[in-house]
Amino acid sequence: MLWTVRYDYEPGWKLKKHSHDYHQMLYILSGSGEYIIENRIFPISKGKLFYIKPNQAHSLVTDPARGDTVKTLDIKYYVNDKELENKIKEFESEIVLEDNHIPELLKKIRREGLEKESYYNEISVIYLLEIIFQICRIHENIKNNIENKNAGKKTDIIEHEEGCNICDAFMEYIKEHYMEDLTLKKIARETGYNQSYICQQLKEVYNCTPMTLLYKFRINKAKELIVNTDYGLKEISELVGFKTIHHFTRKFKEYQGLNPGEFRDRERHGIRKDVYFNDNFVNRDITIKSTPDLNHGQKK
Repeated sequence: MLWTVRYDYEPGWKLKKHSHDYHQMLYILSGSGEYIIENRIFPISKGKLFYIKPNQAHSLVTDPARGDTVKTLDIKYYVNDKELENKIKEFESEIVLEDNHIPELLKKIRREGLEKESYYNEISVIYLLEIIFQICRIHENIKNNIENKNAGKKTDIIEHEEGCNICDAFMEYIKEHYMEDLTLKKIARETGYNQSYICQQLKEVYNCTPMTLLYKFRINKAKELIVNTDYGLKEISELVGFKTIHHFTRKFKEYQGLNPGEFRDRERHGIRKDVYFNDNFVNRDITIKSTPDLNHGQKK
């Protein structure tokens, strides 16, 4: 285990897109905003658990309009067991918790790190293993329920796979063409899917409309250009696919809570690194000193 850490993200603060070579679990204690993992957008709310696998790009944005602090509890660690690693590869990015057992185990790990009594590291690893296998159980239960529900219903399985294909095709298309003048009709024609079916599948997977996904993707690209380049805002708006600076400004404020100029001013006065925080940032960091491996069931 590497460490467990508590973070408070005040309204308007963010975690810049980054990746790392270790595993991470992030539990939401309170607050609202968005957590983005590999370009999939997940709404943040109390009680959600996110799983970030090694080398997955991820970021966090608080909701400035709501004005509440996002409080998280993070566990970061390596896994050095092939069988366990293969099970973890099947985990979803958002884990649906069936009860309060996993959050309690996360809090126990943090408590062990704070108190540092005898064998606190070994006990913390045991708690962590229990969490991982609880998630394995949740994943297998969901998988079994789906298999039972679809037993003998080959058509349903085909439709489910086709739905996944639609989402993948849509996201890949806007990644390549977001700077162009896009409409749902054009995207449907180019990807070869029905407009209504695209809307239905994206609603099920992302809980939003196709155009909302497109605008969010464009705004995220615009934020990258604002932070990392000296392009003017009008030029940036055109580069990410907006016809007018006015439409760009309106959409930017709708999704970010401030206009592009205000966002640029804030970024230029901030410290450019993975995490943007002001002097009042609260970082409750507990380090568990140990080897960077989570060993389980190794054959001698």
